[in-house]
Amino acid sequence: MDWNKLEVEYITTNTSYAKLAAKYQTSARTVSEYARRHEWKEKRRKYVSDTVGKAVERVSKLESIDLSKEIGIVHNLSNIMSDALLDPKQFNRYLVEETEYNSDGFPVSKKTVEKKYKRVDFKQVKDAANALQAIEKMRRSMETILTFQEKENLKLAKKRIRLEERKVKLLEAEAENKNISVEEAESIVLVNLSDEEVAEVEE
Repeated sequence: MDWNKLEVEYITTNTSYAKLAAKYQTSARTVSEYARRHEWKEKRRKYVSDTVGKAVERVSKLESIDLSKEIGIVHNLSNIMSDALLDPKQFNRYLVEETEYNSDGFPVSKKTVEKKYKRVDFKQVKDAANALQAIEKMRRSMETILTFQEKENLKLAKKRIRLEERKVKLLEAEAENKNISVEEAESIVLVNLSDEEVAEVEE
């Protein structure tokens, strides 16, 4: 019997002692006793904990990178607007369309040029203020989302780990109290968990 193979399969998949016993043509009690001596449950718990933690870390990192890029873009837009507003003549500039005529007085081309006037363009002031307000609102919103996602990912990882730890402890206690295998205790323990907890543990 290649016990190393069985151990790896048990730790890295959702299989059970009974399924392993049937697959490798041995008794569930034999598998259960060997697994208990070699701490398969603890190894699986650690594997699940590490795997969930790494997965959450990867997802969180990718989400953080994406959102950080977006926040960076918004910061750049905010800086551009701020720099523009520091120019005291910014709102005295107007874009004017000029038409060029030939010697016969016919229009031949049009071009847009920037000209300065003493009169302030209040429409431009209003548009700039609205744009800056929208950019700042986006920036604050994105920074809040980034923090919220990181907290939610960490909360999810901790919840999954706690459920797995609780399941393992309940299994071992039930098996010891009733003098049965851990595998036989599993069906009893799952009854004591809520439907939501069972679904999350068995995912």
